[in-house]
Amino acid sequence: MMFVMCAMLAGAPPLRPEAAVAFELGVPGLAGLPETLQAKYEEDDVTAQHVQQSPAKYPLRATVLDVAAVMRESYRLKPVEQIFELKLEFAKKDVLNFQEDLASSILLLREATESLETAAKQRSVEPSARWQAHLDYLMAATKHRAGTLEELNLAYGTVHRNELPPVKSPNTGWKIEAIEKMNSKRDVRRMLEESLAEFEDVAKTNPGTPWARLAERELTAKPGLGWVAAEVKPPPPPLKPTIKKKKD
Repeated sequence: MMFVMCAMLAGAPPLRPEAAVAFELGVPGLAGLPETLQAKYEEDDVTAQHVQQSPAKYPLRATVLDVAAVMRESYRLKPVEQIFELKLEFAKKDVLNFQEDLASSILLLREATESLETAAKQRSVEPSARWQAHLDYLMAATKHRAGTLEELNLAYGTVHRNELPPVKSPNTGWKIEAIEKMNSKRDVRRMLEESLAEFEDVAKTNPGTPWARLAERELTAKPGLGWVAAEVKPPPPPLKPTIKKKKD
């Protein structure tokens, strides 16, 4: 994974400071992030390529880059976010298929958190405030992302059990929506609470930086997920296979 990321960096034009931070963290969305960095957070001479070539020499940075790849892949998931009522049974198949990818992503995120906890033991020999901020943010972000996906998986369970809210005109189906209360079990709620406390620490320790802005963004989000009745457009009909005419 790290090799792919380094290859993307090699030969490409330099990223803006805030874009480079978001890329190194594997998070989407750059709107509102500071475009300049305080001197102590600027990049040093150890590039991602250097880390990839000598991961044992830079264990904390190597772990951060690997975890960033896991985060990036988790955001590339294409969840089922709305369901047309008349196609509910078909949607259940799509939901079930997606849940396989979801389970894999949750497992990788939990493993990523454990890797970061191990890497944190090398914190005292990592001089860069930038990479320390990366570590702190990702420690919170992997927990938060895993908790969010656990909550999403739980919401999908209500689809399989036909526990969706009633639909009345003009609504035609359901959409997934952020809600205040989580429905997950205590261990998942506790994990998410831990991540929020860690995000608060990131924001306080790194004020006015991209890490603080990203943490603040997560702190303002509603933690739960649930289905609500909504106007949903019917899915497009399946494409008909084209039949080639035989030449005379």
